[in-house]
Amino acid sequence: MFRQALAESQAWTPIESPWTLPTGPTIVRRTIRVQLRDGSLAQSLIASTNVLVDQVRPTMTKLTVAWSYGARAWIIRYAGKDVGSGVASYKIVLKRNGTVRILANARVSTSYALRIPHSAHFVIVVRARDRAANLSRPLYSYH
Repeated sequence: MFRQALAESQAWTPIESPWTLPTGPTIVRRTIRVQLRDGSLAQSLIASTNVLVDQVRPTMTKLTVAWSYGARAWIIRYAGKDVGSGVASYKIVLKRNGTVRILANARVSTSYALRIPHSAHFVIVVRARDRAANLSRPLYSYH
């Protein structure tokens, strides 16, 4: 919490500056600047930071799963897009034989080599996560 001296002889009090943020798919970028002053009226340097309010989930645009004889693995390729803060990572889940296993929870790369038998039956689920931690709807690939 930021505090500011109201006068030399008074105690520090909280500063409140409420914002009303829009609802829905609007992306809001704000810059916050703060400068503090002590009882002697000495001032700090101005500190600033950027704030992004992104309530829009990313979308998955691609998911392919193909066997690679050279790699002896299933190669999973995926991509997402995000109009707000940008795609930060991907979550990859394997469903096989009644078991659910998270293969990657914060993967940056857009491909993954899954080393299970070529004859295996499984489902791959991929979701994109943006920098504001919004998750896309899942894309499924059945094999």
